[in-house]
Amino acid sequence: MRSSIASGRLPLPARAGLIGALWLLVLAMPAGAQTLPPPQLEPPPAPDRLSDPRLAATAVEQIQRLIGEGSYEAALAEAAKAGERHPRRVEIAFLTGVAQTRLGRSDEAIATFEALTRDYPELAEPYNNLAALYAGRDELERARATLEQATRVQPSYALAHENLGDVLLRLARREYDLAARSATTTATASRKLELID
Repeated sequence: MRSSIASGRLPLPARAGLIGALWLLVLAMPAGAQTLPPPQLEPPPAPDRLSDPRLAATAVEQIQRLIGEGSYEAALAEAAKAGERHPRRVEIAFLTGVAQTRLGRSDEAIATFEALTRDYPELAEPYNNLAALYAGRDELERARATLEQATRVQPSYALAHENLGDVLLRLARREYDLAARSATTTATASRKLELID
C-alpha cells in the first residue's frame, strides 16, 4: 500500500514549489513507497480567519523539512504551532498525520486522517492514507471500504485504485488460503492461491 500527500490552497507559483517539495517527502509504509497525487484545494477560510499565506507556506515547508530530516517530534511541534495560526490549512493537518505515522503512532495518525475525511470529504488523499494505516493493521475490510470511498471522491485517482487492487488481492489470498486448507477443498483453490503468490 502506498500513501499520498495532498497540497492545499496556495497561489499557483507557491503551489508549484510546494508540489516539488511534497514530491521529495516520502512516507515509508509497510508495503511500498509514496507518490504524489494531483493537488487538491481546500475550501477558502472564513474571512475573519484569513492569515498571511506566505507564513503558512513557510510553516508547511518547515514541517516538510523536519520530516525529511527525520525530526518527527519537531515536525509535530511545528505543525501544532502552525495549526493554531492557520486552522484551515489542510496540508498542515495532513503532514501532522505523516509525522505521526513515521513515529509509529498509528492510533494518532488514524485519528488525524479520519478527522480530515470528516472535515474535507471531497479530498481523496486522506482516505488513501487512512486505508494504508488500516491495511498495515491487517484491517483489510476497513481498508477496502476506505479506498472505495477515495475512488468515489476522485475516480481518476490511480494510486487509490492501485491500493484497492492490492487490498482486494490480499483479501482474495486470505479466502483462497482458507479454501485450500478446508477438508473439502478442491485443487482449484490451491491453484488460484499459487497464482496470487
